[in-house]
Amino acid sequence: MTLHQLRIFSAVAGSLNITKAASELRISQPSVTQQLKLLQEEYGAVFYQRQGRGIRLTDAGKAFLKDIQPILSQVETLKRQFRIRGTDRMSGTLNIAGSHSPSASFLPMLSTVFNDTHPLVGISLKTDTSRGVERLVLGAEAEIGVITNCSGDEALLVEQLGREKLVFFASPKYPWGKKDKLTLAQLLEAPLVV
Repeated sequence: MTLHQLRIFSAVAGSLNITKAASELRISQPSVTQQLKLLQEEYGAVFYQRQGRGIRLTDAGKAFLKDIQPILSQVETLKRQFRIRGTDRMSGTLNIAGSHSPSASFLPMLSTVFNDTHPLVGISLKTDTSRGVERLVLGAEAEIGVITNCSGDEALLVEQLGREKLVFFASPKYPWGKKDKLTLAQLLEAPLVV
């Protein structure tokens, strides 16, 4: 029996619905079901039965709930009594690394939004090339990296956030500035500043 299992049982008993309890606890429904199963197996008792879309507590479940309520109440009292002010939310520093484009475009805005919701967490933002950012993440110098060109290193967990649109523009005096379309081959021949 764990405190986690007792909290799960109490939440399920309070809502008489496993799905609602899972949502309230912010854990998956299969995890809630598994923890309840382990709890029942440990005591060799059936604490609840499925009923329609919810559950109903058995007599053993009602007795178990009655006995665990003082334990959960005491744990909450201890948490309130010994919690240092301000540590009830995450604190520390989140190290983010970004390649040049994300660092200039959307990382500052995201940092501001994150800071509004997590005021005790400082943000450190480093800018480097895409490969440099990957090295910072691999070397544990950054927890998160946002880059435009991924190397495909299998040691990194990569999730695509979006696609970046590249636009060619030129002075109207430049010969290609008057064209509607250019091929990649033509662009490869041009002296470009990126």
